[in-house]
This record gives sequence, C-alpha cells and structure tokens, in this order.
Amino acid sequence: CGTCDSYLDSTLSFKVQLKNRRAWKDCDWVGENEDKIRARCAERGVSETCRSTCPEVNFSSDIVVSFTNDAPSSKQYLAIYDATETLYPGDDELFFTNMCGNQYGLGPTICPPQSSGSVTFAAPDPSVEYYAEWALNPGYYTVCLMEYSDSAPIFTAIVCKNFLIKKLRGGTLSSSVVASSQSSYAYDETISVSFSVPIATQNAWIGVYRSDEADNSMRAIPEPMGWVYTACNNVAGDQSETNDCAATATSGTVDIDGRFGSAGWQEYWPFPDGTYRVCLSYYNNEPYKKFVCSEDTFAINAPPSAIPSSAPSPVPSVMPSSMPSEVPTSMPSAMPSVEPTGMPSVSAMPSDAPSEQPSANCIDKTGSFLGANGETRKWCTLVQRAGTDPIAVRCAKYGLIYDCPTSCNPECFD
Repeated sequence: CGTCDSYLDSTLSFKVQLKNRRAWKDCDWVGENEDKIRARCAERGVSETCRSTCPEVNFSSDIVVSFTNDAPSSKQYLAIYDATETLYPGDDELFFTNMCGNQYGLGPTICPPQSSGSVTFAAPDPSVEYYAEWALNPGYYTVCLMEYSDSAPIFTAIVCKNFLIKKLRGGTLSSSVVASSQSSYAYDETISVSFSVPIATQNAWIGVYRSDEADNSMRAIPEPMGWVYTACNNVAGDQSETNDCAATATSGTVDIDGRFGSAGWQEYWPFPDGTYRVCLSYYNNEPYKKFVCSEDTFAINAPPSAIPSSAPSPVPSVMPSSMPSEVPTSMPSAMPSVEPTGMPSVSAMPSDAPSEQPSANCIDKTGSFLGANGETRKWCTLVQRAGTDPIAVRCAKYGLIYDCPTSCNPECFD
C-alpha cells in the first residue's frame, strides 16, 4: 500500500485466517484485545493495512512518536522499552527524551508542558540513548508517556503503545561482502578492509577477530578485538553527544589501527601475531546476530625481536649507526666529531623525589562487562550518558572508577 498514509488505519475490511475458516475483519478487530494485538498484527498483510494499530518501523529508520495530551506536565517524558520484558519505569529505558526531544532535563524552564506534538528518536544529536545504542535490533518495543514525581511512585506510565522494528529484508546478508585488502600484515601495520552491502544503515561496523572466534556459521558474533564504523571509518562517530555514526555507506574501505587505543576504544593494539578475519555487523546492540564474515583469513606477523644478538657482527657495517652506542669505546677517537651528537645524555640515576602527581590510567574498558550490580552492559558508554546524578556519583554507584577511568577520573581530562 505505497500510497497509504503512513500512520492511519485502513477503513476497509480484509480476510484473515481464523482456526478453521477465513473471516472478514477490520482494524478495530485487530486492536480490540490488547493481549492479541501482536499475534493479529503478525497475520499476513495486517500490519501494512492497520498502520496505526500495528505501527512498524524499518530497521535503522527514525522512530517518530506523535502525541496529544489533555494533562501536560513539565515532568513528563517519553521512553522506549523492550515489549517482551516486564516494564520497570525509571530503570529499563532503552531510549528516553523529554517532551521537547532531548535529554537536557525536566522542568518548565527546560521543556514547558506539551499538549501535542511529535518527538523523533534517531541517531543524530540530541542524544536519546540510555541502556541501548542506536539502532534498536528488530523486535517488539513499547513507547510510553511517562511522568516523574518527587514522591512515590516516582515513575508512572500514563499510556503505552507497542510497535515493531522490522527485520532486515531477505537476502541482505547473502549480498553483503567484507574482506581484508591484504593476506598478511606486519606487526603494528594498519589493517585495510573493504566492504559492500545492499542497504546502508547507521552505526554498522567492521570488527577484527581471531579466525577461530568468529565465522559465518555462528548464530551471533562476540565483541571484536578492534572495530570501526563503516561510514565514519572511526569509533568516535560523527555526533557530539554520542559516539554514533549517523552517516551511511553501501561500499568503501576502512582502516583499523591504533588511532583510538589511547582512548580505550580498542581492547588490543597492536594485535598479537596470528591468523584473523574481519566481520561486518548490522546490529549495534548485542546479540550481534545479523553479520557477515570474510571467508578468507589474514595473518599478522610476529614483531621484530627486542633482544640484540649475543655476538657482534664480524664484518663492520657499511653505514654508521643512526644511534650512539650505549657502551663507550675503550679508546678515544683519533679525530674529533665533525657534527655534534644527535642524542642528549641519559641519566643513569633515578630522580631524587617522586612525581608530585601520580600517573592516571586513562583507558576505559570497551564493550560489555560485568558491573558491580551484577549486570553485563557497556558501562563505560552508559556512564557518560545524561542522567539525574553527576557523573562522579554514577561512577561510584556502579563501581566504575577503575574500569572507566577516562569517564570517571578527572586526571584523564587534563
């Protein structure tokens, strides 16, 4: 129904299969029983016909929520939850935003009461993310109009609406290709990866894995050793409030290297010698079920030896050494040096006093890990998101001071 209004139900009747017969039904029938809406919307053609009763959103597309409210309040907000799980307001929000479409807080001076309007959940700023990252994996979700109160109950769901994020269209994975540009790399050499995909999605990424840890036979791939977004060729994205990459690309080449190792984005760099492969993931939230891996592997060679040979070469080198000898010769040179030495002398003694400031380990953990509350999440990303408590309080509350020093330790911001 390409000419139908995107958000209206059809007024026409249609046939559906009931237990032992087919019967004429309409969109009112689809929505009359809240417990059966999901099953009825799943009937062939129903969701396309009843677009208000069975709202659907394509994967990685903006989620537009329209609302009218007879009792607006500056303490109201919109939140998206997993519809397959028990709703715990104030704790399990995947995404949330105030009624003005941002996470800058609640209150009349920040966002006055809104009696009607629309809010867009999307990758570009301002951020809408909380426990999930853009884009939500396909599945059933619910968006709720929530209200915050200073007294119990603190969070109240006023009204909720279910919706479906559609699966990737058939043939997407079989038409996707990712491959290393070389069959082998020197230690610490940039890994170049080319890709081609039939549809461009936001926050798609390419990761590097040991060859025995990821392949196309797996149901889902684990966290990678290193990764970059396909369209942004980085891990920082192209937004200021999140590390999302709102840009999209259907083909190109990315470079995986140690550019972001100091910021803690990559777990390993340089990668140890061994055999590897690359995988492209459409999902930015675990489990990473929609992916394609390269069939061919590539090698990373061992680093050069850091230990000099035990015996000197019997033949002198043709060219002088670029570095001075660490051990002086037993006899002085017969001629003075024409040029001054290029290296200053190095003290063999430690400093008399310790440094006034301790060094700070400024590398956040990447990916998901077990937090102090027993939950496995991407804590170092989540703790930076907007919240009601200061970031130092959130770091202490969840025990993240040592796991997320870049986010939690002020020394890392100097």
